[in-house]
Amino acid sequence: MGSIQSDVVNIARKIRLSGVSKAGGNVSAFKDGIIYITPSGKDLLDINESDIVVIESNEDITEKKPSREWQIHKSVYESNKINQFIVHVHSPYATAISCCRIDIPPFHFMVAAFGGDTINCSQYATFGSKELSENTVTALGNRKACLLANHGAIITGETAEEVYSLTVELEELCKAYSISNTFGKPVLLSKKEMEESIILLSK
Repeated sequence: MGSIQSDVVNIARKIRLSGVSKAGGNVSAFKDGIIYITPSGKDLLDINESDIVVIESNEDITEKKPSREWQIHKSVYESNKINQFIVHVHSPYATAISCCRIDIPPFHFMVAAFGGDTINCSQYATFGSKELSENTVTALGNRKACLLANHGAIITGETAEEVYSLTVELEELCKAYSISNTFGKPVLLSKKEMEESIILLSK
């Protein structure tokens, strides 16, 4: 079994190698009250275990500089103890939709994989700010992902495998939603249909 640092590194590299996000973004894990997060100013593809920054519960930080969005990660972990991993990406389609400041509606049953009938978009706040952290927690609620207005997306998961899978799925959903709007207005699933999907996908 690898270390928590290796999990963070593997997620980061997979995100870059998959092409989900070719620039920007960060990854973290949470264990025993400690956050393990990717560093600031380094390509996710080039990160090694020794680069991972450790943030203690009292916000003491190792000598390395963490991602400037570390406060978002801390706030999300504090708001929902189920979260063990977080990915933040500037993936093209998720970012494009976030710039329109709209929620992703129930146009496809896989929206339910994120725990609700929509994937919400937060209100805008400056990157790295406490306000953005607060807006993220509000938009996320008890779901597994949200868009950050004019910025990108945040995805959470209980395992490394889940958070990576959901990161890929979110970008695919955003792409499908963007394309479907070029043909007209997508027909949305009903509340009952989405509730059924949530139950089935949670099994």
